[in-house]
Amino acid sequence: MNTNEIDKLSFAKAHALFETGDIDRIEVGTVKGLCDIHRYLFDGLYRFAEQVRTLNIVKGNFRFANCMYLDVILKKRLGMVIDWQNVDKVLYLQAMERSPINDLELRTLLHQRLTNQVDDREVIFKGITQSYYYEGYEPE
Repeated sequence: MNTNEIDKLSFAKAHALFETGDIDRIEVGTVKGLCDIHRYLFDGLYRFAEQVRTLNIVKGNFRFANCMYLDVILKKRLGMVIDWQNVDKVLYLQAMERSPINDLELRTLLHQRLTNQVDDREVIFKGITQSYYYEGYEPE
């Protein structure tokens, strides 16, 4: 299976995570919750789904992390989520590249895009689409 096929399947799983309400049963802010999200998205696609990473994963020049986990924490603790469709891809990737040294640029960029529309389906699903777009996948 090539990367585009894997992205297509995990993209569908990401939509299902929210459509089924399974996201609401995941522990927020815990390693277990992160592993549960990872298993949901990547089970059957990667042999390491659900495992705690022992190595950093990078794409290009930046560390990889899925934005959905951040949104779950923000939703529970702050009653806010990031409106990812309004986060510029180039600015986001540049901020991610620099974040291991100084994360102020990334925090500022994302803070400007916070919204209280935590249950808005359009914000949720466009955010999922945007996160895959950042990684190079564009749904057909």
